[in-house]
Amino acid sequence: MKILTLVLTLMVLSASAQQKIYLYPDNKESDAPYIESFPASKPNGMTILVCPGGGYTHLAVDHEGNDIAKFYNQNGFDAWVLHYRINEDGKHEY
Repeated sequence: MKILTLVLTLMVLSASAQQKIYLYPDNKESDAPYIESFPASKPNGMTILVCPGGGYTHLAVDHEGNDIAKFYNQNGFDAWVLHYRINEDGKHEY
């Protein structure tokens, strides 16, 4: 619930420069989850959260994250890209 509240709060705010916000501020390890802002140069008042895929083995943050955020920026949307943890061995247990 805290993460949802944080994400919704950030979606309302408009950032003036690209920034990285850790979801767990006390944990800044290399695999710590964070969101990265991509503010639009001419904002239309709307924000989108981009959650890139990767199939459990990697995070496709460039072409499914940053590139998508830049596309939305060109259309006036502020964008946030979620960088989340993945399973170390790439296997998913059911």
